[in-house]
Amino acid sequence: MKISFVSRYGSKNIGDELIVRELENILLDFTEDIDRYSFNLVNYKSLESSFDNNIKNNIVGNNNTKQSFYKKYLRKSTLIAIVRDFVNKRRAKKNVNLAIYKQKLKQSQVLIVGGGNAIFDTEKHSSSYYYFDLIIKEAIKLKIPIYVLNVGIGPFQTSRQHKNTIKVLEKANYITVRDKYSYDLLKVINKDKRKLYKTVDPVLFLSDKKSNRVDMPKHLGITVMDLRLADFSEVQYRGYIDSLKSLISYFIENSDYKISVFCTELKDINALMDLEKQLEGYKKKKNLYFKEKTSLDDVLNVYYDIDLLIGTRMHSTIIAFSQGIPFIGINWQQKVKGFFEMVNYEQNLLGIYDFIKNYRSAINKVNEVATNYKFERNYILKKKEQLSPKYEINKKILKEILKDKTIQS
Repeated sequence: MKISFVSRYGSKNIGDELIVRELENILLDFTEDIDRYSFNLVNYKSLESSFDNNIKNNIVGNNNTKQSFYKKYLRKSTLIAIVRDFVNKRRAKKNVNLAIYKQKLKQSQVLIVGGGNAIFDTEKHSSSYYYFDLIIKEAIKLKIPIYVLNVGIGPFQTSRQHKNTIKVLEKANYITVRDKYSYDLLKVINKDKRKLYKTVDPVLFLSDKKSNRVDMPKHLGITVMDLRLADFSEVQYRGYIDSLKSLISYFIENSDYKISVFCTELKDINALMDLEKQLEGYKKKKNLYFKEKTSLDDVLNVYYDIDLLIGTRMHSTIIAFSQGIPFIGINWQQKVKGFFEMVNYEQNLLGIYDFIKNYRSAINKVNEVATNYKFERNYILKKKEQLSPKYEINKKILKEILKDKTIQS
């Protein structure tokens, strides 16, 4: 039995890479005959080949000049936004990969599309639902079952985007979404027949390979994010870096923590370097380490060594959860808050603007977690067990959608 699986193959985002790896593990329980595609419909021969070309250890600049110019000066122009949306749609329809995908799909018994934030719009005149529809409507023509697997949906800027997303996803046989926010956006889909289910992020169930469990934290991990890439101003970004500098300086001077500072995205490397410059005077200290390599293995090895994390990007805290590591988050977007609510860990979430104004809130939170360290660690391990049935929903639906196809093949 052959499955066509469209996911985050080829992504340079470590969170996406982990999602792909976990979801493919689920599919391999049913078949090894998988056609792999990125969301741009690039076809990959294997899981590993899709990530081989990700040069994650090179230092890169921020957004290129064209992207920066567009964001700063042109994005607010309605006319330019409409033209851009039109051009992007036309380009997608003429994509050579789309034609190849249509031909290869004829050999598959099932289409599965999933992983990561699948449909969302940050601009009023963009149409992310359109590109998702290009992927699934060919399967409808071929009468192939469609399973939208473990996705995030939203945010949207207009009701048009929201309504069209619902119309597109209603075409699928089953849909699982990774959070309550996504479920609430789509729950109208269940009005006639239940096909929408709420699950959890697959990275929560990444294999726990942390062997050194301690009763008190000795090694503090701090991840850095380039907030400018999320449309924060230069002033806000500098305030964030300054607060991280003050936080790290405090613990170097007032504790015995070993401190590892790292980023979980290649695109955040400039922020890591900015912070490293700010802490130049402390670099000779034996307990401060800057980890500049951002390959998946390098990042996971940091997690295997730390006992407590302060993280900004959502997947940095999800990885900590998967390894049973107590963590503190910095809330800069809705989905970060959504994750902390899902695992009932909101007490360890700091607002980004509060952190920029007063880094001492993070010091207090680290001290709280350290004082209750065994409780915090055991809570995470127990919560992971409690969430397991929600993750198993993905496998149950796969069994349902594949059982007839298995008999036929």
